[in-house]
Amino acid sequence: MYLQKKYALSVFAELDHQISHQSLKRYLARHGWKLCYYGRESSHCKHLSQKTSDDTIGEQIIRVADIENYARSVPSFTYQSKDNRAVFINLARKPSSTKIQRLLLHEIGHIKNEHESIDCILGKGNYYLEKEANSFMHYMLQEQRPHSMKEFITFHKVKISFISVLILVLCCLSGFQFLQRPASDDILTSGTSSWEHTENDVPTTANQTPPEHNSADTPENTLPPAIKISPGNQYTYAAGSGVPPSGSPSTVSPSSAPIVHSIQLDDTTIVYVAKTGRVYHLFADCSYIKGHDGVTELPYAYVGNKSLCNTCQKKFLEQQAP
Repeated sequence: MYLQKKYALSVFAELDHQISHQSLKRYLARHGWKLCYYGRESSHCKHLSQKTSDDTIGEQIIRVADIENYARSVPSFTYQSKDNRAVFINLARKPSSTKIQRLLLHEIGHIKNEHESIDCILGKGNYYLEKEANSFMHYMLQEQRPHSMKEFITFHKVKISFISVLILVLCCLSGFQFLQRPASDDILTSGTSSWEHTENDVPTTANQTPPEHNSADTPENTLPPAIKISPGNQYTYAAGSGVPPSGSPSTVSPSSAPIVHSIQLDDTTIVYVAKTGRVYHLFADCSYIKGHDGVTELPYAYVGNKSLCNTCQKKFLEQQAP
């Protein structure tokens, strides 16, 4: 294959480093070869519609040599005899300009390698000779590729433009998707909108609304168990335990927690706990458990770590008020 590359370099230099239909035709003429086209009557080939004198000579060679059947079966061939040397291109197969260029390079490969003739046709029926001609053609096309950045841009102008437009479109789509992406606050808001209400969140009837201080039965708004700290039936909540019920004194203990009237329950006092509730209730008709299924009555001693319902606490304190 090194020999084919060497031949390709020499021919490429002789063509002034430019492979075209005219340069290949001039190369053949310099070396005593005619370029003949045949099969125009069935191809209607527009880019080679005019017949030349070489084409007329080529048709005569085909008739005299009695190779008409062979000529119709192949896209191109090279004929060499004592009196005539010609490269034939079959236009009946409607080859494009690029295809004609490749066929010419293939036939020049036969000529440059000085292949033997079988029935005056170079390389006919010999696989190795055809392989050498194809190798020569590929090396010629490889040499035609640009070697500098300027030549590369000129040679691949259409491809570079298409790739640039494609990259621009992809960047625009990526930016649009980034703009459409929801913010983190929106994600948190939408993620918490589907939480299930407990018995201390929504009243049982439309006319009853929960107190403003007891908007949700969460650890932030749930009152912890009372802890006595001073006489006078008063107790305080742990710091950060939530807003005290309305009507409670504004006195603040050293722990910065509000002070309200204490609720002292006996261990045998009956309280009410919902099945999934986190608070206990003092009244069975509390708006948060009234009409609900799964409400259990149990002594206060079995409440455990559940907190007192804010609504029940407020109602109890109002009943105990003088």
